[in-house]
Amino acid sequence: MRYCNKTFHIRLSEKEYVRLCKHAEKAGLPRTTYIRFMINGCQPKEKPPADFWEFKKELHALGNNLNQITRLAHRFGSIQATKLDDALKQYYAFALEVSRKMKLPEKVNIPATLEQGRRIAENDSTESQQERGQAR
Repeated sequence: MRYCNKTFHIRLSEKEYVRLCKHAEKAGLPRTTYIRFMINGCQPKEKPPADFWEFKKELHALGNNLNQITRLAHRFGSIQATKLDDALKQYYAFALEVSRKMKLPEKVNIPATLEQGRRIAENDSTESQQERGQAR
């Protein structure tokens, strides 16, 4: 069952629609999902570059190796297991922070964002008035 069962139709100018499509594409999200993030007070981040995923894959392989070494150290007591545990915890904290910074949307200050939107709309209307004046 769909959890989003309410519909809402909105009219946008050509500039607004192009801007929405551009931002949604940069984030790698459908337009509706992008709008839902914005309604909930989050600014979606741009989609990470392709080499980010390769970096993340190698980072996880490194973490897996650290985990295996730590297990062997605990089992055989050949290496200082506590130092390895600390290194493994630092690695996991770093990997989680990298993922958060690159993928998760950030909360935004809604009043400040609305004010910025008003300024953009005023600039757009001023530009269109100037264009009409030059066309005459």
